[in-house]
Amino acid sequence: YHAQGCRNWIVVTRDTRTGMEIVWIDRGFQGDTSPLGRRLPERLGQLPCRLLGRAPRNAMVIGLGTGVTLRAIVDSGASTVEVAEISRGVIDANRSILPDINRDVLSQPSVSVRHADGRPLLLDAAQAYDLIVTDMIFPTVLGAGNLFSTEFYDLARRRLTPEGLFVQWIPCFLLSPVELFAV
Repeated sequence: YHAQGCRNWIVVTRDTRTGMEIVWIDRGFQGDTSPLGRRLPERLGQLPCRLLGRAPRNAMVIGLGTGVTLRAIVDSGASTVEVAEISRGVIDANRSILPDINRDVLSQPSVSVRHADGRPLLLDAAQAYDLIVTDMIFPTVLGAGNLFSTEFYDLARRRLTPEGLFVQWIPCFLLSPVELFAV
């Protein structure tokens, strides 16, 4: 699978020996369907729901990836989940070749997916969220660095309910100690 958007290329390749699919954005690894590649995003969706102590009523997921993080949040019993995905190709791949991995999560009635940048969508949100999760997004992907900024963290805090949680996967192996400390 491949798609070219106005901002980037999305390619999904398949390892013919293992059947594992790999999602690439602009030639950079973004995720895969290996057991470990499913386990990490699944935990990213499960952990905040457990920490919240109940199913989220209103959640936002920024970044769709393979859809596994979103699936874990939906499986927790979330009432509504809004998804912001900047790459149309990632949305199309989730609908066409990744539904076996994420159990067709985009067809769930509680899920609303928007082809949009997560920051402005969060900025314009009329409601507060009791859970905001950024999927496994690498800051090296074009435009993603904005999701690792003080301004974004302040925005996320303002959009949370008083008991709400914000969770972000941070690729520590890509960051220097100074950059990690800044986060």
